[in-house]
Amino acid sequence: MRSNPSLPTAMRPQYCCLYLHQTLRMGQVRAREGNQVEITLADGSTIRQRARNILYHWEGDPEGNGEQGPLEQLCRHEAALRERPPTLDALHSAVTPGKAVPFEALARLALPADAGGWAHGLLFMALLNDGNRFRYRNGAFVPRDVAEVAERAALQARRKADKAWVSNARRWREMLEEGRWRAAGDEDAPAFLAQLQSLLALEKRSPYWALLARPLGLHNLHALDVSTRLKGWLETADAWPDWPAIWLQWGQVRTGFESSLTGPAAELTGARLRTAGRRDYREIAAYTIDSEETRDFDDACSILSVEREGLTVAVHIAEPDPILQPGHPLFEEAARRMSSVYTVSGIFPMFPATLSTGRFSLLRGAERETLTFRFWIGDDGARLLGVEPALVRVSENLSYERAQRLLDEQPDCWGRLALLCAALAEDRAQRGAVIPRRREVHLDVSDPDHIGLREVVRASPVHQLVEELAIVHNREAGRYCCAHGLPGIYRVQPARRADGEDWYEAPRAQAAARYSTRPDQHAGLACDRYIQTTSPIRRFPDLVMQRQIATHAAGGPAASYPPALLEEWAERADSRMAANEEVTLRIEDDWKRRYLLQNPGLILEGTARRARGSNQGRVWLEPLRLFAQCIFPAAVRDGERVRVRVQSVDRDHRSVWVACVE
Repeated sequence: MRSNPSLPTAMRPQYCCLYLHQTLRMGQVRAREGNQVEITLADGSTIRQRARNILYHWEGDPEGNGEQGPLEQLCRHEAALRERPPTLDALHSAVTPGKAVPFEALARLALPADAGGWAHGLLFMALLNDGNRFRYRNGAFVPRDVAEVAERAALQARRKADKAWVSNARRWREMLEEGRWRAAGDEDAPAFLAQLQSLLALEKRSPYWALLARPLGLHNLHALDVSTRLKGWLETADAWPDWPAIWLQWGQVRTGFESSLTGPAAELTGARLRTAGRRDYREIAAYTIDSEETRDFDDACSILSVEREGLTVAVHIAEPDPILQPGHPLFEEAARRMSSVYTVSGIFPMFPATLSTGRFSLLRGAERETLTFRFWIGDDGARLLGVEPALVRVSENLSYERAQRLLDEQPDCWGRLALLCAALAEDRAQRGAVIPRRREVHLDVSDPDHIGLREVVRASPVHQLVEELAIVHNREAGRYCCAHGLPGIYRVQPARRADGEDWYEAPRAQAAARYSTRPDQHAGLACDRYIQTTSPIRRFPDLVMQRQIATHAAGGPAASYPPALLEEWAERADSRMAANEEVTLRIEDDWKRRYLLQNPGLILEGTARRARGSNQGRVWLEPLRLFAQCIFPAAVRDGERVRVRVQSVDRDHRSVWVACVE
């Protein structure tokens, strides 16, 4: 028995093992000519190999021994090795992991002294086959350690399971291509359909793409063809979830909370009011102002005094329990989500609903902890008077419509505050801020077959009051951190593009604001510093920075979070929140296209975006805030206002075609 390619000549038949097409095979050595060896395999075929390719060779039983010939020996032993491979547990336990052991030494441990050639040959092949326990290198075997054995065994099991799964996937694909689905009773079929949804939503980002793309015939298709095929299959299987659900998967939005978070959420839901060290505003009227659908109220406003020169105003921001720190399961979950996701189809909060719309929310009549900023707002602008932990009891959760009545009914305080906020906005505009005066639509999808749509004007006095107070609050939060040396997560934006393009006509074409740990301007808001802290129950950076400021304001350390950790959170916030925003836009745009499908021939107004040197282009539809494809008449110029009629809508390809109306 030898483990080198030098082949002896003997009366007994000679056998060997080698890798052929990456598969370990054994064969009978028939002849040798120079460096070439002629080998007969168990199926009777003959191959020629270089001697150096042979891993090991051994002598078999004499040719004349009974009725067994050399080829029959080969077939019998190969079948025995395949059906009953040797167990190597005891041998692996007897050697030192990581230390190379020559095969002869392993054979002395595993085989009796009088073991024949076949015993040695089969042991050698068994060791090669058992890659989980042994690694073959330069004629010796290196035992793997326990952890590596377990890891490789698990990998082998996964590969075996994947192979079986691919076989099933091919069978299911045949059914779907035939337009039938007869796997209703198959317990694995729902998982396969969920994987199809993942492939449709994520394509090559899907964890199942590498395994299933080729067996399903998706690997060489255009993205639109992949989408069409997968959607058709899901419809055949009655498993099509509709596009909003697909976009949620595309954005990897976490739509539910794990059961392990139920206990921590319940503890915080029942937590007692924290009163120590807080200024009491509970007897002063405070109002939240939000849309009619809002339930997670995170900011409120009080007017503390009215004077001839101006007003003293308190902006109260809900302050979640300070136990929410790195390591707490709900804090870590919020760090993964980074923000609540608000879509036309539903809301997916950063915290469980018992907290986001319950214990943490500034509900009418409920006593709540806040971090309160007091401001002086007058004709000369706004300045910060103080930052303090506080207690509030919100008098009413106002909608924008009801808040407008408050402005009308109390012109000397709330009406005056609205005028002062309008002056703040005008001052920012003169310093380069972009003040949106856009028309938008609100979609009512409570009855998906009859979608409702109404126009919303975002430049009303109430909207402006809420926006300006938030901007002043966040500007002063940024200045506070700079003044006191607190590391922060700033919202920064470079100066507006110089080409003069109106970013409200093409909002996604502009450089967006981003998070940064380096203090810098927010040019779009004309603020020298800007840190968002007004929404700690629905934006993670707000939660972090509120805790940073609250700790300092209460006399705590100047830096409760290390800058490196803030940098990590800032980077994740940029990517995660951009995805969340894109998901919201895609779902909203899909519902708008559904609305257009329900109203064929609808006439709309928009702005022409004509392609240079072509009669084709797009129309920015207002107030839908949606692009549509169009072929323009020769007289229509780029940037011109046009009236168009909706011709066709394709939800699958996310397109709308319109024609100009004279």
